[in-house]
Amino acid sequence: MSRPKIFASDEEWYISWWLTELQANGYIQLIEYQPASFELYEGKYNEYVVPMKRVADKIEHQALLQPHIYTCDVRVVWTDKAEDVFYWHEGMYGTKKPKHLFYSGLEHEGMVTYFEVKAEFDRNNMNRLAGINIKWVHQKYGVIVEMIKPNTLFKSTFTPERFLLTNKNFTPRTIKYETRTLTRYVSNLQEQTKD
Repeated sequence: MSRPKIFASDEEWYISWWLTELQANGYIQLIEYQPASFELYEGKYNEYVVPMKRVADKIEHQALLQPHIYTCDVRVVWTDKAEDVFYWHEGMYGTKKPKHLFYSGLEHEGMVTYFEVKAEFDRNNMNRLAGINIKWVHQKYGVIVEMIKPNTLFKSTFTPERFLLTNKNFTPRTIKYETRTLTRYVSNLQEQTKD
């Protein structure tokens, strides 16, 4: 089975399985892939006049600096069930953000998290570029984008059922960490909060 064209990488495809499993279990209301872009810089243009011989002079525009936009990979609208299990928002605890929870901001549909999906190995230094764009988005729009890597995320939360099988033959995938189901992950969290 080959990757659907909507996903720019296998990592985005794997994360879609994680999100879809959460949605099927009532933690996510809406998943939006490649949501609306954030305009980070409108560009710098030079306006100049081109003299014409027989008609009025013509005004031209020259780009001195190109505009810059950033599009994150996924936008998620959480359900209330996901609060304190998968997302956190400012003022929720009055202390620092727990590592296992994603930052979420209130928008008109509800609590929303933006994700940037990256590979475990950063061959082309794209994590650095994404990190700069993420800071820029926060400065300009007040939105925090969470950078996630599939294996790191699956190891710290749960491994989606679909990821347990390879893409070609649907045989068991070799995974170098102990996997757990969504149910087990949530159950472990509930036990930890009781203590």
